[in-house]
Amino acid sequence: MASQFSNGRGKDDGANKMMRRISNVLLVALCCALLLASDSGAEAQTAGEVGAWLPVPHTKYMSDTQLSALLDKAKNAGVSGVHTQAPWDHLEPSYDNDYEWAFMDRFVNEARARGLKVTMQLTAAPKWVAPEGVWGPPRGSSDLAAWRDFSHDLVERYGTRVARYEMWNEPNHLKFWPSGPDPAEYAALLRAGYLGAKDADPDVRVTGGMLSHNDMGYFNALYTAIRRYPD
Repeated sequence: MASQFSNGRGKDDGANKMMRRISNVLLVALCCALLLASDSGAEAQTAGEVGAWLPVPHTKYMSDTQLSALLDKAKNAGVSGVHTQAPWDHLEPSYDNDYEWAFMDRFVNEARARGLKVTMQLTAAPKWVAPEGVWGPPRGSSDLAAWRDFSHDLVERYGTRVARYEMWNEPNHLKFWPSGPDPAEYAALLRAGYLGAKDADPDVRVTGGMLSHNDMGYFNALYTAIRRYPD
């Protein structure tokens, strides 16, 4: 499923609409949780993630009250965890390592206080990397080095309190790789993010971004590109 998020336009409206959508999603999540509970062999797509997971794309502009209500609903619905975006453009908006961690700290702390696991999807290049828009991925050597640093700093802060770090979103989709999907380019991004994360904490789990549709051609080409890296 394609992940969406806003860059802050209509902050209150966006938060309220998200809350309404999530209320509906929670009903589905509860059904999923009950179905999974009835099947002792059911597992999520990533090893070790058993149960229903609620996607919470973006929480920066939620009030404390809105976030608490959302996470309480998630807990009461019986989901196992919450999956959120770690938007690079909001966490490191300027090229000076001056991170804005407060909203992500709040989300991680509040979710874990309720016994909910947290996973993150690293997305959204800042303007100093991609002036053409947030889905312009880091591609050149300097941008990939910055991506590796971002991945390192994020994992250094949250470590294994986050169950999984997902690198980018649907890299085989034109929306999320506007220059045209390129398995070799994405393999370079995945490698840089992986190495940054593992350098910060070798015990964390790092995964590739979920692909759009059953794109076996891209998938096979990606594996071929990944195997070129000995690390």
